[in-house]
Amino acid sequence: MKCQSLVVRESPQVASEWTSKSEAQIADSGENWQPFHKLVKNSAYFSRYQTKYKRRQQGKTDYYARKRLITQAKNKYNAPKYRLVVRFTNKDIIMQIVTSEITGDKVFASAYAHELKAYGITHGLTNWAAAYATGLLIARRVLNKLGLDKDFVGVEEADGEFTLTEAAETDDGERRPFKAFLDVGLARTSTGARVFGAMKGASDGGILVPHSEKRFPGYDMETKELDAETLRKYIYGGHVAEYMETLADDDEERYQSQFQKYIDDDMEAEGLEDLYTEAHQAIREDPWKKAESDAPKKSKDEWKAESKKFRSQKLSKAEKQERVQKKIKELLADDAVLPDVVDSNLLQQCFKVRIGHRDAALGQDAGHASDGYVSGGGDLLRYPVHVLTAGRQAQATRTNHPVPFLQNCLTYMTETVDLVPCRFRTHFREPVYDWGFTPGLPMRRR
Repeated sequence: MKCQSLVVRESPQVASEWTSKSEAQIADSGENWQPFHKLVKNSAYFSRYQTKYKRRQQGKTDYYARKRLITQAKNKYNAPKYRLVVRFTNKDIIMQIVTSEITGDKVFASAYAHELKAYGITHGLTNWAAAYATGLLIARRVLNKLGLDKDFVGVEEADGEFTLTEAAETDDGERRPFKAFLDVGLARTSTGARVFGAMKGASDGGILVPHSEKRFPGYDMETKELDAETLRKYIYGGHVAEYMETLADDDEERYQSQFQKYIDDDMEAEGLEDLYTEAHQAIREDPWKKAESDAPKKSKDEWKAESKKFRSQKLSKAEKQERVQKKIKELLADDAVLPDVVDSNLLQQCFKVRIGHRDAALGQDAGHASDGYVSGGGDLLRYPVHVLTAGRQAQATRTNHPVPFLQNCLTYMTETVDLVPCRFRTHFREPVYDWGFTPGLPMRRR
């Protein structure tokens, strides 16, 4: 296939002659042709450019989904619209009931997978069964907080059947259930995903989460039916138990490695279902239970000291200058050990040099020398250059390592150095493009 491109002939006589030729024809003719590209990002483009929200730039929030999750019907006035937020980390599951206000999002209740340790679930805190248990935990907490836990008990024994929480009859009449919409964030909503395990747990816990059965494990796309036994197996960790048995039979070494903590606690595949069953019952009995710990409780002063442990303290200008001078004295000592990392203030204080004017360029091979200072930590870190001057001769060396730079600076300040001129070229008020280089160091363009 020939690639047609719009080209312009570079000719002093006919500077605006246009034609359309294939790349092969251009190559065969030997003429000097240059492709023409339409300028898209012109002044009109930038004058109309609107930056995106910060969390969109960071790739954290899907605002298309968020807009529809927080928009409330106008005939409901100021009634809050709740979201069931589910987020997975490497070691934990975070679930929250959140409502949005003008001042920001307000968290009504929350539950974490690491809190399942209080109910006997100590391993596999991010699998499908743990997601279901965390959803059950937050549902019981919300209903307990609202005083609705007696009216909406949900599904007391999970059987894998598809159910939605309905209105309940109370002493005051019919009471509609607490309603929350699933917020999966940026997670993939594929069939069998763990976010739907968390949603199933919240739904069985007594919260109304509008959904269908199409994304649960065990749903058949062809028959349009849900296999309740498959879903029940996932709720009670049956898929983990099957994998444990398979791995124990096929690869004992890998089983010992992957399920080492299970083995240490004498947990076997046959006991996982009973473990999760007891945990579900314990969650319904007391959704606010705390894990028991033998460690002594920290006092208020200890927590205060702990909070400041990793907090950087700002220094005054005088303290910063004193710190720099102290480091310089330490580095100039005879027995000083050069550090692996040198901060910008130290570089700035240790070495400032003015590159000569154009008439001080190095020999015939030198290009245009920059008329300015190579100083300040910011410049030195952005362009790690050191220039050692001896009279009107200079050596410009491009290196990515600050320690050799500091060594050369200290050597120059303490003794005479025989310098060899090398070629370098810069542009006024622009970064250096062609650098001299030290043998063994790569020559790079910036």
